[in-house]
Amino acid sequence: MLLALIFITASCSEDRSSNNLQDTAKTENNELTGNKFFDAAATKIMKHNSKMDRVQANCVVKTMTDSGEVGVGEINQMRLADDEMSKNSSRLNASYNQAKESCK
Repeated sequence: MLLALIFITASCSEDRSSNNLQDTAKTENNELTGNKFFDAAATKIMKHNSKMDRVQANCVVKTMTDSGEVGVGEINQMRLADDEMSKNSSRLNASYNQAKESCK
């Protein structure tokens, strides 16, 4: 009887934590565009800017690509670690910094 109670308790706890993870994933993915390259660029930017949410990251990608001077592929290939940004073109870094500033 005690074993059954432990099993039921463990199962319920696992279900709750699983639901919490699913809710978090749904929240993070609410603003996915469906364009896998655009979404990958936004995800990359979010990962390198811990306080940035998906809406802001989407804004950064959109702002960078609106003029046509920067493509989503370039953003996906950008080096975003502080010690590696110098390996990007100055044009790309300038576009990224301006977009980050305007999407705060």
